[in-house]
Amino acid sequence: YRCSFCCIQAPFRDGKPNTTKGANTYRLKPVDVVISEIDWLVENWGAYTIRFDDEMFGLKGEWRHELCDKLAARPYAKDLNLWAYGRIDQGWLDDSSELDRMRAAGFRWLCYGIESVNDVVRDRVGKGGYNSADITRVVRATEGAGIEVLANYIVGLPDDNESTIKDTVAVACDLNTAWANFYSCMPYDGS
Repeated sequence: YRCSFCCIQAPFRDGKPNTTKGANTYRLKPVDVVISEIDWLVENWGAYTIRFDDEMFGLKGEWRHELCDKLAARPYAKDLNLWAYGRIDQGWLDDSSELDRMRAAGFRWLCYGIESVNDVVRDRVGKGGYNSADITRVVRATEGAGIEVLANYIVGLPDDNESTIKDTVAVACDLNTAWANFYSCMPYDGS
């Protein structure tokens, strides 16, 4: 994915800006390494609330399945309070069996970068590929699986105006997710 407003790649680029023409990078730890780290956190620190700092969590289905299945088999799985990020357009996020698998593994929160409900605004920054109906469907499917939704919105993206911002706020109020963040668009280094 190449959202033009995003600077998530900046820490991994050795000071090189991430442009829509630049190559994105994505690294995955092996599942067994992630499991051993979670085991260590639970056993040594009693840490059950863990956030996956991975803006593309779940991008690789086989990896996600293996992680969730191994976590669900842990004796502490029912006590976990995991949260991760997802994209509305990842496809699998409105599949109840996939969401049930995540819930059984201890995922209690999914954070979606909704940004704007206006298709033109999202398309302009490379965040197209879904519409307002998709947003509502994925959010409701996630909640239906017993996973809380944290929704991120951005105001002031290119082509945003008072009307499109009001539309985004109205949909945010209608969705009434467990948590919502509203950010103003600012061009950071590396974006």
